[in-house]
Amino acid sequence: TTDYTKVMEYYETVTTPTLSMLPLIVAHRGDIASYPHNVMSSFISAAKSGANVTELDVWLTADDHLVLNHDAETNGFDKKLTCTKSTREELKTLKSTSKYATAADEIAFYDELMDYFSKNYTDMIFIVEVKDKRNEVVDKIMEITKQYGMEDRILIICMTHSIVRYAYENYGIGIQMNQSYMLNKSDVKGSLAPACIECATLNTSFFTKWDAASQV
Repeated sequence: TTDYTKVMEYYETVTTPTLSMLPLIVAHRGDIASYPHNVMSSFISAAKSGANVTELDVWLTADDHLVLNHDAETNGFDKKLTCTKSTREELKTLKSTSKYATAADEIAFYDELMDYFSKNYTDMIFIVEVKDKRNEVVDKIMEITKQYGMEDRILIICMTHSIVRYAYENYGIGIQMNQSYMLNKSDVKGSLAPACIECATLNTSFFTKWDAASQV
């Protein structure tokens, strides 16, 4: 069924222990069925609609701000700029050209998101995907996140594993990567327990790389 209410009603009838748990509703770049990607109206609508988690993409601008955008360039806006080569002021002039956009839908910044959700919908969790694969982007994410007291409400992901490792080892922040992938692959004995735990609990997410486990 595509009826969310029926799905949730079914899960609420399950009273015995199972391998399943109540599903989380994850909004990818916000409520993109009704709003442009990665803009504030989209994230707010996702929260209003009952999403537990929302995913977003970040880049570090030329003047050290975190802009929310999926691509390196501002595709989907009325002017094409490169995120990392542009300033906040330049990017703030852009308007979304999405068919769902209103005149108010301008490009958003990470501090705006943290500011709003530190005061509203305070159970929302954020998956922050680091598109700009530099360690200093993680540093900036953590600086702003701590400023708004949101450290327990973000999860950092990146397609480049060194960035995720940097976030975990330097900040102890929640990440989305298998435990076995984070371990020292030369330490076969030390890799055994986490690898077995992952196999037993099906605790895999986002990355599936089994070098450590296959050695065992």
